[in-house]
Amino acid sequence: MTHKSLILCLGCMPGLFFGCQESETERTVPTTPRSSAPEYEKYEGPIKSISAQEHPYRVKREQMGSRDLETGIYKLDDEGIPLLLIGKKYPVYHPVFLAQYGLNSLEMYRTTGDEDYLDLARRIGDKLPETALKQDGKMWFPYTFKFDLHGYDDQTMKAPWYSAMAQGQVLSLYAALNEIEPREEYVEISDRIFRTLLPESDLEAEPWCTCISEDGLLWLEEYPMDPPNNTLNGMLFAIYGIYDYQQLTGSKEAEDVLRGSIATIKKTIPNFRIEDGYSHYCLRHPLIQDKGYHRIHTRQLEFLASITGDDEFLEMAARFKADGLIADEHDD
Repeated sequence: MTHKSLILCLGCMPGLFFGCQESETERTVPTTPRSSAPEYEKYEGPIKSISAQEHPYRVKREQMGSRDLETGIYKLDDEGIPLLLIGKKYPVYHPVFLAQYGLNSLEMYRTTGDEDYLDLARRIGDKLPETALKQDGKMWFPYTFKFDLHGYDDQTMKAPWYSAMAQGQVLSLYAALNEIEPREEYVEISDRIFRTLLPESDLEAEPWCTCISEDGLLWLEEYPMDPPNNTLNGMLFAIYGIYDYQQLTGSKEAEDVLRGSIATIKKTIPNFRIEDGYSHYCLRHPLIQDKGYHRIHTRQLEFLASITGDDEFLEMAARFKADGLIADEHDD
């Protein structure tokens, strides 16, 4: 395939570059905060099938964002698969980067009809399982570099580490691939990824990315730590993946996890809001706020409104949008 300036918008992952360090193989897993509570709260309203145009990943594209190879953010391997350069130096198969690149490639294919983009998305779909940890019928996609969350050296994720956000984004990629070219292989891989997002009954199991709080709320953790961070954008991207998988398969288990996740957001979203300011990135670190992530939170709430028809999500999205406009004035 001839490279056609394939480029990627990294608007939902700027924080992944802050605090990134060179690749390591040492792994330290924090003690797990998972609850032995057998049940978790579930959203009881409708779950709707939305049109392709309403899905946040279905964006008509004539280009793939605003970053290209010349930025030094990534390079291509011998198969033409993008490798993210950590610190512009260490090339890694980054699961979120690959998932987004593949999803954007599929939208380029839908927009342009250019088979090269479809071929690239297929090859990313073929490559990801080669990078995965396969365990107990599950498929985990590792981050293979050390990461200091928010730059805090006492909040270090040591390689390899795993994330509900990555699992969800890759799950969305396989659902999108299967939509264009239905394959049993894509569904089987999706099944294995989804199992990583089920609440774990074995509290000593590793890795993990899902926990139940003491008050019976289901959390999908972008950065699995003890205590949990309860990161908003990462959990919502994981919800995208669970929704896509549930729509693909009709799985009752997936619907339960989806309803549990939505219930958690509905109950806790006021805790993330800062009136007339940018929302909290996570609940554990209330001082961390970011203009870009605030806009992502707003769009994600609009997505929840579209799949549930719940006015509370739409109203909260409107409040977030208004808060952001006021915060922008102060920011300027």
